[in-house]
Amino acid sequence: MGGGMGLVFLCLDRQEDHPVALKTFKPEYLSDRTARDRFLRESTTWVDLGRHPHIVRAHRVEYVSAKGEVYLVLDWVAQAENKQDASLRAWLKPSQSLPVEQALLFTLHIARGMKYATTKIPGLVHRDLKPDNVLVGRDGNAQVTDFGLAHVLLQVGREDIRQRPFRPDRTQLTQDIVGTPLYMAPEQWIPGEVLDIRADIYAVGCILYEMLTGRKAVIGRDWDELAEAHQTGRVGKLPPNLPTEVGQLVQRCLATKRENRYANWAYVEIALMQAYRHIIGRDAPDEAMIENETNAERVATGWSYYAIGYSYHEIGKYSVAKKYFERMVQFGRAEEDRRLEGAGLYYLGLVCVNLGDIQQSIHFSEQALAITQKIGDRSTEGATLCNLGNCYRNFGDMQQAIKLYEQALAVAKEIEDYPLEENILNSLGNTYRRSGQAQRAIELYKQALEIVQEMGNQGGMATILNNIGIAHRNLSNPREAIKFYEQALNISKEIGDRAGEGRALGNLGNAYSDVGDLQQTIVFSEQALVIAREIGDQRAEGIALDSLGGTHADLGNIQKAVEFCKQSLAITKTIGDTLGSANTSRNLAILLIKQGKESDALSYAEFAVQAFEQVGHAELTQKTRQLVDQIRGQSKASEHWDRGAEYANQGRWKDAIREYQKALRINPNNIVVHYNLGNVFQQQGRMEEAIREYEAALHPNFSNPYLNLGVIYGMQGRLEEAVNELKTALQINPNLEEAHLNLGIVYKQQGHWKEAINEYQAELHINPADAARIAPGYAEAHVGLGTTYAQQGRISDAIHEYQSALHLNPNNVDAHFNLAAAFATQGRVNEAIREAEIALRLGDKQAYKLLSMLRKGQ
Repeated sequence: MGGGMGLVFLCLDRQEDHPVALKTFKPEYLSDRTARDRFLRESTTWVDLGRHPHIVRAHRVEYVSAKGEVYLVLDWVAQAENKQDASLRAWLKPSQSLPVEQALLFTLHIARGMKYATTKIPGLVHRDLKPDNVLVGRDGNAQVTDFGLAHVLLQVGREDIRQRPFRPDRTQLTQDIVGTPLYMAPEQWIPGEVLDIRADIYAVGCILYEMLTGRKAVIGRDWDELAEAHQTGRVGKLPPNLPTEVGQLVQRCLATKRENRYANWAYVEIALMQAYRHIIGRDAPDEAMIENETNAERVATGWSYYAIGYSYHEIGKYSVAKKYFERMVQFGRAEEDRRLEGAGLYYLGLVCVNLGDIQQSIHFSEQALAITQKIGDRSTEGATLCNLGNCYRNFGDMQQAIKLYEQALAVAKEIEDYPLEENILNSLGNTYRRSGQAQRAIELYKQALEIVQEMGNQGGMATILNNIGIAHRNLSNPREAIKFYEQALNISKEIGDRAGEGRALGNLGNAYSDVGDLQQTIVFSEQALVIAREIGDQRAEGIALDSLGGTHADLGNIQKAVEFCKQSLAITKTIGDTLGSANTSRNLAILLIKQGKESDALSYAEFAVQAFEQVGHAELTQKTRQLVDQIRGQSKASEHWDRGAEYANQGRWKDAIREYQKALRINPNNIVVHYNLGNVFQQQGRMEEAIREYEAALHPNFSNPYLNLGVIYGMQGRLEEAVNELKTALQINPNLEEAHLNLGIVYKQQGHWKEAINEYQAELHINPADAARIAPGYAEAHVGLGTTYAQQGRISDAIHEYQSALHLNPNNVDAHFNLAAAFATQGRVNEAIREAEIALRLGDKQAYKLLSMLRKGQ
């Protein structure tokens, strides 16, 4: 990477037994987790390009969690003989031009590489094409490198270029501009300007000019002079003996107005081939065939999604992390790589714990465990057992958690996996601490500390020191806890771990609260909040806000406490942390009781009950129900409510209705009872009564009544009302699977095919296991969309939709018939006959008439 911003290491890939290049940015350009996350995201774009003879291959992304470092694994390109390095820059000498044939061939290679890249990823813009970012191997083959990395700098860099030495041949970044000044298109100098392919075509014009003349296309002493030169078209003159075709090609690439340049890379390729044929007297070499990716390469891509997912996981973006882990599982299954599939399931289990969805975590973890035990992946088996322990600990089942941790620990010791052993000891310590055995927890933490000290893992040391401090707080030794928190803080500062620094500051705040210094608690909590927002760790931000809320409540500032808790609740809902939302809602209810706002308190407490039930936390569900009873002040209503629920579970509908109605006579505002009564009426087919109860249950934090209203309205043909109710449900809970499914059904009934497909896709993304139930309706939506395209004359688009329908449901007769008609329109008679015959076999009588017409026309 130009400008001294990058680091490249030559390494041996021992698994594949060939040299590779590891590439990353210097630490100052990836100074926080958000920046590293962006680097991973952009790097994956390069990986997704796959294999091409004129692109440096990016095999995968690697994440080194102990150091928080990310690397791109690239093909190592060995330089040509007598060249200083592999870059095209090494071929260029001041005032010396390359032979025209060589210059045209190198440019053709670049154009073909970029044509492939922009076909694979439409709209892709390199932003920093220059001789340094084109590598030439010993075979004379030019390859483009550094895809997407300039865009990383665009997001990272904000310093003014004028404050540093001006290097026009190196990548520069200032405000919203990034690129290498000597090769930047006129529009690239405008902050915030949207760039397209033509900016890269301009850069290639600069490169070709330099190869043909031995001079830079534009010159300038500083940033402003170069900007003016590019933007006014002050390009140096071409040699008078240069063939006309080449001169015209260069001039068109370097047109000041982008609309006057070649529109895309295919046109550039054609112009180069025509110039080559006219000047050299023979055709340019054909483009080399692109080899298909191997199974191993696709599996490596799957592992890249781990790197990205784990990066998101570390900065608290758990919902985003989950998507990448799901892609790991998809790649593993598609490539029949059980190790990749098992690892993906393990990480899905891990992220679901942080999302507060413990049941789903157990589901994924048990699948991962079955796979890892079958294939003998002992490391992932141990890690999965540990995660299952975390799940049961969160359920409050400490005995089962300890049993699983001990199994995991035995695996880790057997395979001598010391990082895993340390993680399990740490988790065991947390479990004993939460069981009230803080002294035993400290013993386990110290064992874990010995391991991380031996490994030199300072980040791990800081984590364990924090945990030891928490155990001392549990033993009512806050002063001792402060000593450990300060050690953790110093280590985190020393290694530049801002997230660890924030954790230590938050813990220090808690300890100072224990000793009664609430003002100091606020100081530490505010510092932790600043760091969490700086690094984009939303989970840590929520924790800091909760701490500030609790401290202000202790100081008697109830309104401030409520404001902080509401901010925290918004964050937990955003990141999908159901358990965190439940806890914060419960705290809010308690605060609002103190303000005398019982009605508002009841809403938050009832939401907390639903959330605790959703994650399967029986103990907290029960405690929060007791809080709801306290708010109501009428325990009799709860008895009728619970009895009604029992009867409903037994199918005793009349008895359930009687009990729910008794509860509502005592407390007419209980939205959960209204909702449950609506469910009973719906089971009995008494829809108008169900609607009445669901309407009484409506609340901004309660999605289920809106969902059920939407379902009933859909059944009654009140489609617009159904859409409104289902959309409201999804605003409250974007991951409500049934709402996405039913909204898809309603849109399908309205003929809004694209919208229907979007909702089915959203449901499948939340719950891939639901595919069999969704497939028929999903397929019909594709058929409907295809029919719409066909009516518009967009036959190719229609064919794509019909084929998508058949992928989901191979026996969809309408898809086969319409596909036959579309093929016939395009004159593809044999394919039309094939589809019509299938439609006829499936019972479509219209297909017979279509078949007859097609066969007569043959």
